[in-house]
Amino acid sequence: MATLASWDSGSLPTTVGTGVSSAPTGGPAGIPAIQFDQAASNVSQVRLSFTSRQNVAARAYFLMPAAWASASQSLIIGRPDNSNVIGRAMLAGTGTPGQVRLSKADPQANTATSANNLVAVSTWYRWELLIDQAGGRGRLGIFALQSDTPLYDSGWVTASFGSAVDRVEFGPAVSSTTLGMIRAAALKVVDDVTTWVGRAAWDVATPAPTISVSRPAANLVDLRGSTAGDGTLSYPTPTKVSGPTLTVSSLASGLWLFSQDADLPSGYAVSVQQTDTQTASQNVTIDALPVADVASDGPLIPNGASPGTNWA
Repeated sequence: MATLASWDSGSLPTTVGTGVSSAPTGGPAGIPAIQFDQAASNVSQVRLSFTSRQNVAARAYFLMPAAWASASQSLIIGRPDNSNVIGRAMLAGTGTPGQVRLSKADPQANTATSANNLVAVSTWYRWELLIDQAGGRGRLGIFALQSDTPLYDSGWVTASFGSAVDRVEFGPAVSSTTLGMIRAAALKVVDDVTTWVGRAAWDVATPAPTISVSRPAANLVDLRGSTAGDGTLSYPTPTKVSGPTLTVSSLASGLWLFSQDADLPSGYAVSVQQTDTQTASQNVTIDALPVADVASDGPLIPNGASPGTNWA
C-alpha cells in the first residue's frame, strides 16, 4: 500500500471555494484539523493531487455538523480533473437524517445508502471511499473512532466509476446545500483497494484504568495506588450499594473517610475514572462502630453491710 497524498498537520492543502481554515487542535484527541465553514452558494473543500491511478482509496475523519442540512452533501470526491466526478461519499439531508451514500460517476446516482441515523450530529467518524475504476466498482465504509469494524459497509457496488483518478477533494462540494461548520482530520489517499486504509496512528483504544483499594483503617479507603490508561485519573464520590447512608469526606484526592453506623455495616462502590470516561470500580464494606468490650463477672450489687456498703 503506497501513500499517494496525505495531510495530518501544517500548511493546508490546495483549497477549493471559501471558508477553509486551520483548527490546530480541533481534531479528535486534540490533533490538527481543517475547518470548513461553508457559505451559501459556495463550496468549501481541500484537494489532494497525485499521479493518475485506477485504484484509489481515500480516508478522512469528519466531525458531523451540529444539524443536518436540507439536502444531501458530498464530503469525499474522486476526480479525473477539476469538473468530472468518478465517485463520491455523501451525507444525506433532513429527509433521511444521518444517512450516508455512495454515488457513482457522471451521470451521478446513488448506488448504495445506509439506514437513517447511522451517524449522529457533532460526532467524529472515519470515512473511507474506495474506487476500483478498472473493475467498475466502488465501496464506502463508515467507522466509529477506535474501531476496525464498520458501522456501515456498502460492500463492492458495481456501476460506472468512470476513468482514472488524479485528485481527491474533501469537504462540502454541493454549493446549493449549506452544511454549516464541519471539520476533517488525518486525510490520506493510497493506491490499494484490497483493504481499508485503516486507522490513523493516534486512533487507538486507550487501556482502561486499574483500581487499587487500600484500607488504612476500617473507615478509610485509599485509591491513590490506582493507575490510568491515559495518565490522568479522577475519583468520583463513592455511591451507596447497601445498608445505612454514611457521610463520605475527601481527605485528599483518592482518599475517602466514611462515617460509621452504630449498628449496621454499609456497602459502597468506589471508583476511578480517566479522561476518556472509562472507569474501574470496586465494592467496599464499611463496618459498624465497634462495641466497647467491658469484662464482667456479673452485676454489681450491694451486700447490705453497714455502716458502709461493700460491693460484691
